[in-house]
Amino acid sequence: MKKNKPNPENHPPRRSGNRLLQLKAESRQIAYIKADGVYSIVQYRNGKRDWICYTLAKCEKALQKGMFIRCHRSYLINVYYISKVDLKKQYAITLRKGKKIDISRRRRNKVATAPAVKRKAT
Repeated sequence: MKKNKPNPENHPPRRSGNRLLQLKAESRQIAYIKADGVYSIVQYRNGKRDWICYTLAKCEKALQKGMFIRCHRSYLINVYYISKVDLKKQYAITLRKGKKIDISRRRRNKVATAPAVKRKAT
């Protein structure tokens, strides 16, 4: 099975300067960041998307600890944007706008013990 590689021609233009510093400054406005090959897609609360040339691991290191949680190898979620966490049946996180993101088996324990997640767990 071949992986779909992102086509940079279809992506919006990237901003100049250090994008990781800009991400840190915009962290409250970010809903989640999704991995897409060597790119990461930043989904903002207002619906805007931005493609950046950094891996999810680099984004995770640059952003504030405790504000984002890695629930899956492809997702980094803003804990303030989580509306519900199901740790019993589906093992999924529901975001404010209804999007569901699965929690991987490997990360379930870490997600379950995160302070921000404990308050929203069902």
